[in-house]
Amino acid sequence: MEATVAMTAVTTTRPRRATTPDRVTVMLLTLTVFLVILAALAWQMRSAPARPVRRLVVLRRVYETRVVETVVGAAGAGSSVTRSVSSSGSASALPAAPTTRAS
Repeated sequence: MEATVAMTAVTTTRPRRATTPDRVTVMLLTLTVFLVILAALAWQMRSAPARPVRRLVVLRRVYETRVVETVVGAAGAGSSVTRSVSSSGSASALPAAPTTRAS
């Protein structure tokens, strides 16, 4: 009779299956975590003060003037070239890299 009792105990207990969440639950949890992280990053961007970026444009003009003089009746070549270069604009130290544009 003991053999019958042991046999009955073995057949009535089922093997325990590991309980794991199904695929839909895993996908929903993953999507929820992603959206929570995205919302936290958006909140940080919103709470940061947005400073207006002011572009600094430096305009510098360089003028070059050439004067060619020819002396009539002079001995030798008789011509001379005078060159003058001037620039306008400020050369002060700038805090950021400026955007330059040639005229």
